Amino acid sequence: MNRLLSMMATDFRIQLRTQLYSIGIGVSAVLALALGMLASPAYLPALLPVLLLATVGGSTLLYAAVLVVFEKEQGTLIAQLASPLHSREYLWAKIVSLSTLAIVESLVMVGGTLMLIGQGWPFTAVEVLFLLLGIVTLSIVYSLVGLILVVRYQTLMEFLLPLALITSLLQLPILRFLGLSEHPIFLLIPTCAPTLLIQGAFHTLNPAEWTYGLGYTAVTIILLTVWMYRAYQVHILEFWRQS
Repeated sequence: MNRLLSMMATDFRIQLRTQLYSIGIGVSAVLALALGMLASPAYLPALLPVLLLATVGGSTLLYAAVLVVFEKEQGTLIAQLASPLHSREYLWAKIVSLSTLAIVESLVMVGGTLMLIGQGWPFTAVEVLFLLLGIVTLSIVYSLVGLILVVRYQTLMEFLLPLALITSLLQLPILRFLGLSEHPIFLLIPTCAPTLLIQGAFHTLNPAEWTYGLGYTAVTIILLTVWMYRAYQVHILEFWRQS
């Protein structure tokens, strides 16, 4: 536990040094300003979950890649491999720290928008719980996908094309949440279920939607976690042992 907390503190310092907090909060504030000035309050329950999926979620995937590539370029990843730090502690420290950043970004966007339109804080305690649950699980899914992919690349430039393709795929549920398509294939995309949980803070979900949102999110995170461990072992640990 002490190693995990220490690694989380290290990741937090790296995120500050690489300006991830400044960038994330700045972008969220600009979006909140735009929504507060241009969007009708009646459309916010539809727009906010979509924007959280597109911006906060997408940035989390990019941030996960930036952290790993930064450590590769600085040589600190090799030092971590030679330390007593377990690979699970290393990986989950990143996921937890990135989820914390995602919560901050989301609260700035949602809270800032509501403040600008003069609506106050309309959520009950239960709705806040599901809002945070959706944000955290969405950021975990994006972080896991980012870590699964980035271990295969040595530089951020090499990762940009796969990043664009995967991000586009993961954000396809936007079409469903905007009412542009009801095709059930969107329900298979890993980001759809966590976004539905976020939407539960704005709309009442029926039992089937809650079951899908909670169940599919849990299954997705478990499967992606197993895949992440395997990718890290193959592309980082085994490569390091052979070099």
